[in-house]
Amino acid sequence: MGRRVVYGTLADGTQRRELTPNTLKVIVNALQRPVTPDIDPNEYEGKVPNIEIRDQGQVLFREERDGTITVNQIQLTLEQASPEPEPVPELPVEEPLPASTLITSDLANDVAMAAQQLLNPLGQETPTYQAVAVGQYTIQQQGDLLSVSREDDVILSARQGTILDEQVTQADWQTFHDITERMRVAQLGEMPEPVTAEQTLTEDSPPALAVLDREVAKIPHEQTRQTLQATSTDWKQQVRTQVKRGALWLARQPQVLRDQRLAYAVLDLFHRSYGRTGEHHYRLGNYRLSFKGTNLYTLRDQQGVLMQFQAFRQLGLGHRIKLLEVSDRLKEFQRQDLISLKRDQRVMPQGALDVEANYTAKTDRVERTVRVFLRNIARAHCWDKDGGQFKLEMGAGNLLRITDKRQGRGVVFQRQAGEVFSKLGSKDFAHFDRLAQRMRSVQMQPSVSAIKSVASQQLEMG
Repeated sequence: MGRRVVYGTLADGTQRRELTPNTLKVIVNALQRPVTPDIDPNEYEGKVPNIEIRDQGQVLFREERDGTITVNQIQLTLEQASPEPEPVPELPVEEPLPASTLITSDLANDVAMAAQQLLNPLGQETPTYQAVAVGQYTIQQQGDLLSVSREDDVILSARQGTILDEQVTQADWQTFHDITERMRVAQLGEMPEPVTAEQTLTEDSPPALAVLDREVAKIPHEQTRQTLQATSTDWKQQVRTQVKRGALWLARQPQVLRDQRLAYAVLDLFHRSYGRTGEHHYRLGNYRLSFKGTNLYTLRDQQGVLMQFQAFRQLGLGHRIKLLEVSDRLKEFQRQDLISLKRDQRVMPQGALDVEANYTAKTDRVERTVRVFLRNIARAHCWDKDGGQFKLEMGAGNLLRITDKRQGRGVVFQRQAGEVFSKLGSKDFAHFDRLAQRMRSVQMQPSVSAIKSVASQQLEMG
């Protein structure tokens, strides 16, 4: 396959103008590369190059088919003049924590989630950036591998939701926590002077394109220079158009971002308990969290649905949220309440198994209290005194029965032949807790008068 002139004058005088935007991008990218070190250009003599730029017979640039750069007298330096990721200013920490203090994997997950948020602040399917500089930290996403470095040391790496290695300290976590808090403030629309689309468009061209303009102006061949200048102008217009679209899109997003943040908090709270008991319904104070199908989550209060969303697992860490419904009844105090609960790692939503285990533990405590009372205090198999609220019975076959006489509820607890029936309530639990406390005081002064006193108090209780 021979070489083909795509821009210039042929031997017969024909002018050829076949440069396309894609071809120009390939050429400009190639021009940024220096001559490959330790190569002998003579080895490529007589071979057809991949790209060659000449000016009146002089070779200004040549890239071989194996990617080797043998000549580059143009050598644009875009990357050196303007790093691709725009640094995020490092935030001051009022009370720095010891950098040597390693933290738990949960907090390392927080750093990973913060890093992913910095790479993809708009929550798009494809991250906005592949690399971001944050003070002394560098965050990179290469394929499905996420890495966070502090200066030259990699402190965290993760792939497809799993942390592979981490040397994150409390100070690292605090830094990323402060950055995400600042992003949260911006998302909530609390920044005093937000940048508008019109302001964005009046700013100077991106530094990389400014360098391109300067370097192209130095090219001696006029037609090549004019072609690249036209391309630069076209790129600047494209950049400005995209910036305007992005700014207008962001102007409509504060509420969406706030809703997404709440959805992430609900998702985190739900999975704290789901990983422990595997249930699909949990209670957290006045809220109910539920899960249906493969990825449908619902937040409810006592009046009904507050929010419903889907969560999709991403190749990196975390989930992508798709909001389905946000109720007008959802108030700001509820948002702040749930986000505060999410921050407290001790908070654990309660499922049916938790409630059942809780109730069982309380009824077991009542049963032990009644058996000890009948054996050691009343020293009888039945306690049924006039004026007392409960009739207590103990018999063969491990029988234990508690009957409420005063409120007409009948039998409120019974264990017989391995079967347990209970409709004890909170007032009943409080009643028998007081009895247990009085019996403990008897153990400290085991006299006949003390025992009679407790028995008399049981008669009067309720």
